[in-house]
Amino acid sequence: MKNIFLASATAIIILSACNRQSTAHDTTADTNLATDTLKYEKKSEIFETTIIADYPTDNNSIVANSVREFISEELGGTYNGPLENGDSLIKTYGEKIFSTNVEDLKDYCGESTGTNFSTCEIKKGDETKKYVTYIVSQSNYMGGAHGMYSDKGVTFRKTDGRRFGYSVMKSTQLTEFNELLKEGLRDYFSEYKGEPINDEELNEELIVCDDLENLPRPVSEPYITAKGVTFIYQPYEISYYAAGAPTFTVPYSKIKPFLMTSGRSYFD
Repeated sequence: MKNIFLASATAIIILSACNRQSTAHDTTADTNLATDTLKYEKKSEIFETTIIADYPTDNNSIVANSVREFISEELGGTYNGPLENGDSLIKTYGEKIFSTNVEDLKDYCGESTGTNFSTCEIKKGDETKKYVTYIVSQSNYMGGAHGMYSDKGVTFRKTDGRRFGYSVMKSTQLTEFNELLKEGLRDYFSEYKGEPINDEELNEELIVCDDLENLPRPVSEPYITAKGVTFIYQPYEISYYAAGAPTFTVPYSKIKPFLMTSGRSYFD
């Protein structure tokens, strides 16, 4: 039953009644996506939630609308009101997730279950004249030994709002691409363990793959940061919970051969 509640909390993660403040921008402000930070917090004796979102405010921007739709989809995808009204959107999702989880907790555990929580942050990350990246961090605790969390990034092309991802990549089934994944994982676990590791030691860290020459791609789409293209595996996706979310960034010079022309447009 706990797993059901974890899935419920993560799937609809929330926001409601908003506090607002302007976000900081880069020096090239005229090319940046204008946003306000919307924040919602609500708490009862058995459940509390916090959501923070950098919500686009430019009604004439193509990419702004794409980001708004993305935020709505991350929070459940059921909002029917105008996307320009971030306050309304956030409040709608916030009230739904809060009430749903409180009722579920009462039905399962009665009135006294301790403090359970769900949080979601949807924040603007790296940005250039070509693209803007958003980082989504979610966490929740609904009883048990530990809570659950997830992190991912999404990059939008500014000209049309198209999202970067596997759809603009090619040849990801080749040995050369697998080597990038293996190198990135080896670097991550070397840092995690505090010393360099070899392939045999890397294999011992993985729980869903015993063939380093056929590593699975992360389920979450790759996204762009200032250092290149970032890949992230969620907790339990490829390794143990204690190992966190294995994450690594491939420099543009190395990932470029695996990008279609549309994928290179985010950089060139």
